[in-house]
Amino acid sequence: MKKAASSFLSCMLLLALFIPNRQISAETSSERPDCRPEGLWDSGVEHVPYCDVYDKDGREKLANQLDRRIIGYFTSWRTGKGNQDRYLVSDIPWKYLSHINYAFAHIGEDHRISVGEEADENNPSIGMTWPEHPDVKMDQTLPYKGHFNLIHQYKDRYPDVKVLAAVGGWAETGGYVD
Repeated sequence: MKKAASSFLSCMLLLALFIPNRQISAETSSERPDCRPEGLWDSGVEHVPYCDVYDKDGREKLANQLDRRIIGYFTSWRTGKGNQDRYLVSDIPWKYLSHINYAFAHIGEDHRISVGEEADENNPSIGMTWPEHPDVKMDQTLPYKGHFNLIHQYKDRYPDVKVLAAVGGWAETGGYVD
């Protein structure tokens, strides 16, 4: 554990050496672009559509007219298969949430984020179906099945709910320093 922590700290220190030292200005509200939150680091990218995400005062726009973030944590392995309890995307209380954390993605051997093999019909993220549950229908126009198919359908109904992928987890810890 000490070796891993030491390696992580060393990597972070090395990264700090290669990040350019930018001068961050303390700008006033009148100097900052519309909707950009005060104190948000200026990346130098032009034409960032801040107003799509933040209101005119720089506060994050939240889904479902919420005034604070309400984040749900969705575990991909609660599929109802093999005598497990079922908790699918259709069971998420979408109208009460601003964000959903999807657990888990991992780092593949190609050093890219992955949710598993596309051809695996037992892959809950992109391969599995639930024909035994009539309320859980796949959109056949999408090239993938599983939770991602259902998430896509619910994102059409709740477009302002942000879905994030949690990378890692107890069983998905490999690939980070390889």
